[in-house]
Amino acid sequence: MAGSEQQRPRRRDDGDSDAAAAAAAPLQDAELALAGINMLLNNGFRESDQLFKQYRNHSPLMSFGASFVSFLNAMMTFEEEKMQLACDDLKTTEKLCESEEAGVIETIKNKIKKNCQINSALTSFHTALELAVDQREIQHVCLYEIGWCSMIELNFKDAFDSFERLKNESRWSQCYYAYLTAVCQGATGDVDGAQIVFKEVQKLFKRKNNQIEQFSVKKAERFRKQTPTKALCVLASIEVLYLWKALPNCSFPNLQRMSQACHEVDDSSVVGLKYLLLGAIHKCLGNSEDAVQYFQRAVKDELCRQNNLYVQPYACYELGCLLLDKPETVGRGRALLLQAKEDFSGYDFENRLHVRIHAALASLRELVPQ
Repeated sequence: MAGSEQQRPRRRDDGDSDAAAAAAAPLQDAELALAGINMLLNNGFRESDQLFKQYRNHSPLMSFGASFVSFLNAMMTFEEEKMQLACDDLKTTEKLCESEEAGVIETIKNKIKKNCQINSALTSFHTALELAVDQREIQHVCLYEIGWCSMIELNFKDAFDSFERLKNESRWSQCYYAYLTAVCQGATGDVDGAQIVFKEVQKLFKRKNNQIEQFSVKKAERFRKQTPTKALCVLASIEVLYLWKALPNCSFPNLQRMSQACHEVDDSSVVGLKYLLLGAIHKCLGNSEDAVQYFQRAVKDELCRQNNLYVQPYACYELGCLLLDKPETVGRGRALLLQAKEDFSGYDFENRLHVRIHAALASLRELVPQ
């Protein structure tokens, strides 16, 4: 009989989850989306990802949720495959969405076109931020993009304002946001205020196995003990742009300003880093010969083994890639790629560099069969 069966009470060890409970009820995308976001904000990243992916074709809201989780994953890891997946997910969501002035849709559209026109993207992200007045998570995505676009434009005041809001409002990687806040604040010239925030980075370090938070803590450690300079904070902002592969999005005038800023740094502890960044900047400017010289200097700098361990392997990789462009130096370029892969370990973003090295060697094998 229907009434004779008693409903067994739910227990956590039954394997039930918020996702299963939400899915068992009549499908309401707002409730499902809320459950997914709550999982995400409470360290249930995998569960949130599974929920949004399962129902991503049900509605624009769920599709956006899936793209949002994919986007966050890409921003935290910056692994090539996850970046491409996030881009593909965003494009899929754009096709599904039809309401034009909605904050969600504006955010997705502007994320896709950000790499084309920074100033136009900034205007659009500010518009999306205003439209998403009741959508906190969307506001945070907009703030993140405004911060990055502003940093690319060397507008450190606006970048600071955005990252500071994220540090104070977001529950996602406050450690990382605190580091970006301090770097941009110091780059405006407020070095005393920046040092206060640099001291907060260690306290906000929650995700012990996250490579971006590990990097943030290491870099902030120096300025916990000594007051940063404006020049070093500007250098640190350029370093972040380089590591996040944002330098190619910078305009020629801003790249030239970055080059000048690097030359103004007079600190022996960051010589190798300065040369690495100068090499990357001149590569983007199309000055290959100058880029080669700066990368060579970075490779030879031994002091960076103490302060910036990743500089030498990254410089080897960058130099190797440039040498692959000329038939007469292909052998030397390949040797440098292998050196970067095999002679260094235990540095920041090691896995990320290995992915790039693998891709470069694979491309070389296609051109010159072994």
